[in-house]
Amino acid sequence: MTRKSTSAYTAANRAAWEASAPLHAQGTQWEHLLAQAAHPGFSVLDQTLTDKLRRLDLAGRSAVQVGCNNARELLSLASLGIVPKLGIDQSGAFLAQAQRLADASGARTRFLEADIYALPADIGTFDLCLITIGRIMRKLKNNPAKSIT
Repeated sequence: MTRKSTSAYTAANRAAWEASAPLHAQGTQWEHLLAQAAHPGFSVLDQTLTDKLRRLDLAGRSAVQVGCNNARELLSLASLGIVPKLGIDQSGAFLAQAQRLADASGARTRFLEADIYALPADIGTFDLCLITIGRIMRKLKNNPAKSIT
């Protein structure tokens, strides 16, 4: 894929997420998520990922999530003792939701609106980079020789 087509794809994807963001920040499901984020041990991680992260013994280590959406997964890492330091997403509207969830949880997480294909060099270093299924499926489609364990 050329840089020009990547830019066009990214712009269209950003527009779609920005358009859908208001729908995700309303209703009982959003209110429930916001209320749950305020409870100690808050987590939306499935058991498979939780078990894998526990085996990695990352308590006290820092994490970044690329393509964090509203950061519910990133903030859930705190339930495992992992410090959710930075969430990166292209949608400012979803990052506003992320900030609301972080405020509810008491997390001191930073959020960065950026194109993941053109990240700034000074974002920092982290012990864990979390990329959830929506991002990796496209990469696997483009490079089926690689696997994820």
